[in-house]
Amino acid sequence: MKSVFSIVVLLPLLLFSQDRTLTFDVPVNETLISVILDSAGTDYQHHSNESDYKCPRPIIGFELWYSKLDNAIKSNSNINTDSLDTYLDFLVDSLGQLRLNQTSTSDTLFEAFILKTINDFGPWSSSKNCNGVFLRIISKRLMAYIIVDEPARFPGDIKAFYKYLSKKLKYPKNSQKQGIEGRVFVEFIVEKDGSISNARIIKGINRECNKEALRVIRNMPNWISGKQDGVPVRQKLIQNILFKFK
Repeated sequence: MKSVFSIVVLLPLLLFSQDRTLTFDVPVNETLISVILDSAGTDYQHHSNESDYKCPRPIIGFELWYSKLDNAIKSNSNINTDSLDTYLDFLVDSLGQLRLNQTSTSDTLFEAFILKTINDFGPWSSSKNCNGVFLRIISKRLMAYIIVDEPARFPGDIKAFYKYLSKKLKYPKNSQKQGIEGRVFVEFIVEKDGSISNARIIKGINRECNKEALRVIRNMPNWISGKQDGVPVRQKLIQNILFKFK
């Protein structure tokens, strides 16, 4: 039986281009692999630029690595793929093995299964640019579009968006005192009616700043929803929130 199993190796950063639509960029600090599960089959998508891709990669190659992970997950009867949506952040050690750094799941058995499974596939290449592998595994029924014909957008122009952030974002006092700076990456969905849902931290700096970034994103006014083939659709976006001393 063939199933759909999409893998995307990129981290989309939410940016405004000159025509006010949203574009996507790929940073060089880690590998992001999104595994989209559906019992119907397997489909592979690789969106990184091979000539410029300098982050860690499996020695056996991405296609075989995807196939092995697909088979391993499907053969484990203890995994409920219909409701699966989890993040696992790994570091690549000097031997090319993946070491679990942090995760969004409290299921230690699932963590152990994934870690053992992917390390059984063999080592990863090392990289001077980065040593992180950020793995997301999610059921297709929970997915939203990433790239659409008409991207979702904040009401008004780019100035309105930045004005909202500067007005609403409060730098936590304790974080300021401790000299904590950095970017918090927040994933969220713009629903068909423009409302914001499913906001979550995918890369943070500390509890206070993470909480504040989530608050600002969750309280945004309704966006103008994205459209695919002229029809409003759910669209998933990632916005980075910068906390930095002036």
